[in-house]
Amino acid sequence: MPLDNGCLTGVRGFADEPDCVLDYQFTFAPGLSATCFGLRILDYGDYFPFGGTNHLVQLAAFDAASVLVDQDVLTVTGAVDLTGGDACSTGPNASGNHVLSVAGPGIVRVTLRFNAFPDPNVGYDDITFCVAEEPTPALSRSWGTVKAVYR
Repeated sequence: MPLDNGCLTGVRGFADEPDCVLDYQFTFAPGLSATCFGLRILDYGDYFPFGGTNHLVQLAAFDAASVLVDQDVLTVTGAVDLTGGDACSTGPNASGNHVLSVAGPGIVRVTLRFNAFPDPNVGYDDITFCVAEEPTPALSRSWGTVKAVYR
C-alpha cells in the first residue's frame, strides 16, 4: 500500500491520478531550443505494484533531427524502499527526492519515460530549462552614417 503523500501539495510537487503512469514529452515553441532541462522527481521508490526488481526512469533530450543529445537515468533496484523512496521523509539525491537533468546544444524535445515496473504514485517539481539565446545580428553601418546621427 502506498504511503500518503501529504507533503506533496500544490506548492511542492504535482502528479497524475493515483496508480496512473504516464510518459511525458516536453517541447519548445517553434524556432526555440534549450541547452539544459531538469526536473525533480519525488516519492519514487516507495510503491512498486507492478513487480519487477529494476525500476528505471529516463529523461532524454533530442535535437531537431531526433538525435539523442543527452540522457539521465534514475535506477532503483530491489524491493520497495519506504525510507529513501518517500518524498516526505528522505533527503536530496535519494530516489524519493532526485533531480534528473540533461544538457547540450539544440534541445527541442525532452522525454520522461518509465520502464514496465514504475512507481505510479510519483510527483514532480522544480522544472527548469535554459532557452538558447541566438545572437542578435548587428546592423552594419558606415562610419559616416554614425557621425551623421550624432551631429
